[in-house]
Amino acid sequence: GLLGEWVAVERERPAFKVSAREQPLELVLAGLKLRLRVDRVDTLAGGETLVIDYKSGRNSISDWLGERPAQPQLPLYGIATDVDGIAFAQVRSRACKLQGIAKIEGVSGVNNDIEKTLRRGSSAAAWETLRDEWRHNLEVLARDFISGAAEVAPLPGACNYCGLQPLCRVKLSARGKTA
Repeated sequence: GLLGEWVAVERERPAFKVSAREQPLELVLAGLKLRLRVDRVDTLAGGETLVIDYKSGRNSISDWLGERPAQPQLPLYGIATDVDGIAFAQVRSRACKLQGIAKIEGVSGVNNDIEKTLRRGSSAAAWETLRDEWRHNLEVLARDFISGAAEVAPLPGACNYCGLQPLCRVKLSARGKTA
């Protein structure tokens, strides 16, 4: 049933060809070498490329934004290759859809109005500017990682379902020391 739901989404898209599956990539950010594997790359009728990553959970483009993106995987793909857009392929029962951002027009669920789509999450107004922003933010994170920075700064909501409270350093104890 789920496969049928996903195929229905694919049938609604303009002509495309799956040009790569499980494509390995390497990216070096601030000296940190990353090995990536892209789920899928589509080539559209006009020659544009769209990187697609399959997800079974709920996803949001806002997770790609900010100094510490909650889900940096697709932005990494977006800067590792010369692509025209990135998208989640959300494969969930009764909720299958493409959800992405690109300079591509005409793909349902893939927004090409960068400024409107990102709203307050980014100052980027064009695909190229957004890629530059991602590169900058991800390079800063890579430099921090290489230097051993281990600042306690969880993303909002990260503590809601964590079972490691006895080991956590987020909250301060009554004496002002980390717990």
